Amino acid sequence: MPNSCDVFFSYRRQDLERAQPLLNALAEAGISVWRDATGIGDQEPITERIREAIANSEALLAFYSRIYSLSNPCQQELITAWLAAQQIGPAANQRVWIINPEDNFSHIPELLRDQQIPRLGGDRSQCAAVARKLKKRLNALNGALLREGRRDLPVFHRMAPVRAKHFG
Repeated sequence: MPNSCDVFFSYRRQDLERAQPLLNALAEAGISVWRDATGIGDQEPITERIREAIANSEALLAFYSRIYSLSNPCQQELITAWLAAQQIGPAANQRVWIINPEDNFSHIPELLRDQQIPRLGGDRSQCAAVARKLKKRLNALNGALLREGRRDLPVFHRMAPVRAKHFG
């Protein structure tokens, strides 16, 4: 089972180079980060190891680029953390955070746009400022997403595709 850490970092592997300055700033701010370094196919489910890492993290931080939502594993990570956070309290966005590396917010779903999402250009000082803000938010939290007394994270079941009948 993964050790507990402050933040589970959800991202597309193609975005790692753009995310690295933020990851460096988080480490410099003393925030322990868990991120999966293995490749998971866009339509594959998240692994049990990833579910355990989310459960043992205090919050999830999504690097929500334009290609983030195209990944089923990224969506599963985000929804799993959101459902777990809702079991702790009604304000899931206190534990599920979004970082926007793009020029606008049109690619982010409305529900997630309601929170204060920093736009991240990759500048070192800007990354450090975001890391400091996240550190303050972490200090206000009490424990991991999977609290004692709960057996497992909530399970997210995707909808089954609807098949169209043959057109004749």
